[in-house]
Amino acid sequence: MIDDSVYLVPETTKLLNRSGYWINFFDAVKSPAATSFTVYANGKELAQFKASAKNINKAFNGAKCAPMADWEVMTM
Repeated sequence: MIDDSVYLVPETTKLLNRSGYWINFFDAVKSPAATSFTVYANGKELAQFKASAKNINKAFNGAKCAPMADWEVMTM
């Protein structure tokens, strides 16, 4: 959960129908507005993180992380 919004992180991003989940998640994580993160696995809370907008911007400035479904397209 990122700032009270839930994002599914798929096991693989090789399939087009799952790559959209990754894009949505990565865009949310790198947003300077994303300051509160809660990680769940199998319906159980594992951890909580807080980050400042400044640190998020510093860490993700210009960052790109394409789903595997797009890798072949990017290398051609």
